[in-house]
Amino acid sequence: MYGIKHSTSNFEMMSEVITFLRFPLIILVVCIHAQISDMYTVNGWTAGLERFIGGYLSSGAVPAFFFISGYLFCRQGLDWGRYKVKFSRRIHTLLIPFLLWSLIAFAVLSIWYLPIFNNYFENLHKVPYDLRLFLMSFIDRPVPEGVVSNHTPLNFPLWYLRDLIILVVFTPLIYKLRRYSTWVLLVLTVICSFIYIKECEYQFYSVLFYSIGVYHFSLPSTIDSPNGGVRILLMAVLCFFLYYLSEFVLKEELSQLVHFIIKILLIPLYFECAKVFVERGFRIPDILTRSTFFVFCIHGVFIGWLKVLFCRVFNLDHVLPEIFLFFLIIIITLTISIGLYCVLQKFTPKILDVLCGGR
Repeated sequence: MYGIKHSTSNFEMMSEVITFLRFPLIILVVCIHAQISDMYTVNGWTAGLERFIGGYLSSGAVPAFFFISGYLFCRQGLDWGRYKVKFSRRIHTLLIPFLLWSLIAFAVLSIWYLPIFNNYFENLHKVPYDLRLFLMSFIDRPVPEGVVSNHTPLNFPLWYLRDLIILVVFTPLIYKLRRYSTWVLLVLTVICSFIYIKECEYQFYSVLFYSIGVYHFSLPSTIDSPNGGVRILLMAVLCFFLYYLSEFVLKEELSQLVHFIIKILLIPLYFECAKVFVERGFRIPDILTRSTFFVFCIHGVFIGWLKVLFCRVFNLDHVLPEIFLFFLIIIITLTISIGLYCVLQKFTPKILDVLCGGR
């Protein structure tokens, strides 16, 4: 392989860190989608706390998943024979689950049109469907007129799988450019920064973070180096300083750019924190690690309903319920998702295996 040389201990440590990180990262993904402010106007210090956790602290989670995917695909090099084997596996681990979970989301969407729910969930986008819109919803869900599209499938977290499937197709090209990895990543960073400022971040940044993983850039070379605590402190202080600039000082476009930089910095911060826990012998229960993919796919099916329901039940005029609801939605979403995973694992393991792509 070209570039960084990896020792056996480095590979082992990286594998342990990635295994440890999977469930914390999915919690952060749920935090992003649990924000109440994307449906209702929330003001005061609670809005700031929700935005800090869901909008900034968690914003590196999906980029970290892209990095991990690229790293795992190419960590032992890539030739044509190895690519064909991995491509075949990705049909079962990515494409089939993507199609199945999209169908599940479409089936759930049809419930919104029942008279009993028609007015209760008016905050959730409802679009009359025909065959063309049905097929398009797998890639980029249609939205009502006047609503800005964020270019996600109907089951909105699956934009990650959609982009990952495309990236797998182009992985040989990305890998072939590894000799020019520094220039490739620099160009991608500039392009992504411009696109992110224009608030179209879903369209391209997956390429950057996946490519960083493919090139094994930076993180794997330092994962077994000492002084992790010092690096954690320095990165945390830097991220918080940039957060302060983005949120309270800079104008909108510069604020967006700084937010993008924070996403990049959060990835090594996550890895360094996980490394510290791994080195101290902390282990996440295996059931939680194994349920990560299931939680990722299913939470988008019902979390919107959950937010609407809870915001109607609780009074948002008071300070306490706002931040209370944010954390309550996270806890209940994780509880429902993991609970369903356990039920399927016990009674229909074969169905669960298909839904999770054999994970």
